[in-house]
Amino acid sequence: PLPTALVTALSRVAELHRLARLTRHGELVLQRLPPTVKMGNAEVTLPPGSFLQATVAGEETLAALVAERIGKAKEVLDLFCGVGPFALRLAEKARVTAYDNDAGAIAALAKAARTPGLKPIKCEPRDLFRRPLVPPELRNFDAVVF
Repeated sequence: PLPTALVTALSRVAELHRLARLTRHGELVLQRLPPTVKMGNAEVTLPPGSFLQATVAGEETLAALVAERIGKAKEVLDLFCGVGPFALRLAEKARVTAYDNDAGAIAALAKAARTPGLKPIKCEPRDLFRRPLVPPELRNFDAVVF
């Protein structure tokens, strides 16, 4: 735990720089407003510790490549989906099932999945290293994003 004086000092710095949120090892120091990002048509409220690509252009390029590769798939599986940079964009044209071991990321994705106009996204926390999908679980998918 941080000493109160340090939390106060960090809060001042965050306010000075108009940071949306400041955390330390998952501990909330200050939040002025929930940080959000746009992914396709959806807006995602980021949980602390979220992983994003280094640049918007990088993420958009990867998402476009994934969309191109899945083609006209109607049922897509997104493994290690995080907060949904691929799942949310793919759900504009296909049903998506998304798994990640980060429960906070899955919760953020599930909330963003309610965006009007998206096809259903089934979001579930799952440790894919300890509990990988087995062949019968894969049979209904046209494409897998890994």
